[in-house]
Amino acid sequence: MSDATAYDPHRRFIEHYRSRYLPSVRWSAPRRGIEIVGLEAVIRHLLQEAACMAAPEFTPVRCASSPERVIDEQVVRFVHAGDGIAGTPIAHGDLVELERVRIFELQAGRVKSETHIETWSVLERANHTGRIQA
Repeated sequence: MSDATAYDPHRRFIEHYRSRYLPSVRWSAPRRGIEIVGLEAVIRHLLQEAACMAAPEFTPVRCASSPERVIDEQVVRFVHAGDGIAGTPIAHGDLVELERVRIFELQAGRVKSETHIETWSVLERANHTGRIQA
């Protein structure tokens, strides 16, 4: 199979963002001091963060929407599989709980900005081997 036809596990994720986000989208996480502008940069960032979340469990809390805005609150628990996420107190192997409110500002039905208000908690620290301590 050539590189051009190889299966890309992220294809649906990327296509989702390309179809729903404006090319000039702004993504931010103010508590972490992060702001990213531009569709391709936002997609790269989101793929990097998603790759760090092993066995994520999503719990929806509430969602409200209007033609101009969507507010989505959720909790995500996962084992951190990366080398850290910028602006967070987590390390490889930690069991993490992320409480987040995502605020999507819309223009003509597409996302022009996405703001994350986040609280990151380490539920269990990993030991030196990268496995969760009992």
